[in-house]
Amino acid sequence: MNSIMAGAQQVYPFEQWTNFNLQAAYAGVYPPPYEFNRSPQTSSGSDESMNNENRVDPKNSPKYREKRMKNNEAAKKSRLVRKQREETHQKENVQLKEKNVFLEKQNETLRMQLMQLEKTIRDLTTEREINRRRLEVLEAAQRGEMIDAKYPLGDITNHMYSNNPNKNYQTL
Repeated sequence: MNSIMAGAQQVYPFEQWTNFNLQAAYAGVYPPPYEFNRSPQTSSGSDESMNNENRVDPKNSPKYREKRMKNNEAAKKSRLVRKQREETHQKENVQLKEKNVFLEKQNETLRMQLMQLEKTIRDLTTEREINRRRLEVLEAAQRGEMIDAKYPLGDITNHMYSNNPNKNYQTL
């Protein structure tokens, strides 16, 4: 047998050791149990000399009962608070998920609107530039001036044949 177990059996009665205590002590997990009310080396007298009727079971004492009741109430209250907190967190989680879905849909809608507005701005800017160039051509024609551009309307409308010199294009 291990020297730890041998020493433990010399100091402490073997009857106090359960199978679990023996295994745990052998594994080095727990120290051997120790009785604080008396020392094994200085014990005088046997266990029979102590009257079992004079000993009060600590679990039956009023102080112990009161302490246990308070502890049980505190544990019950703690469990209730934890349960309420978890329920609150679950409700918040559901609400936040719903809000997240709503915001994602709203974000997508706003992105689509932004893309439409950007396209509208590009189209209007292009149209404005076309109209500005047409106005310049018309004003120059009214004044009888010549336009430097070879194909002014073709340039304005980005016609695919505007740069072809073999084609005849009508300019207004």
